Amino acid sequence: MALINCEECGREVSSRAIACPACGCPIAAEQQPEVAESVAEESQTAKPKPQPTVTEKFMDAIGYQPPKPGPERSTTGSVFMGLVHFFITLPICVVLFIWLFLAMSH
Repeated sequence: MALINCEECGREVSSRAIACPACGCPIAAEQQPEVAESVAEESQTAKPKPQPTVTEKFMDAIGYQPPKPGPERSTTGSVFMGLVHFFITLPICVVLFIWLFLAMSH
């Protein structure tokens, strides 16, 4: 950023200024070549990556790899196994209840 002289009042003005702050005279575009270049450079530069969180640093330190997504699984097998377990467990609970009830009554 350089200082240039205003064409109207002669005061020193920043080369990035759009107009003179003292008199309001617009700064000529040919006097601002570095402004156009710096704006172009700023728009082309990539934004810096955000800093990793403590959790991300810890996961990297221990070598954690997130699980890879697998194929879609059907829930039919899970429902079937749930019903099988229910109908096996139910008679066992009934028999134990009757056995304990009879043992308590004697």
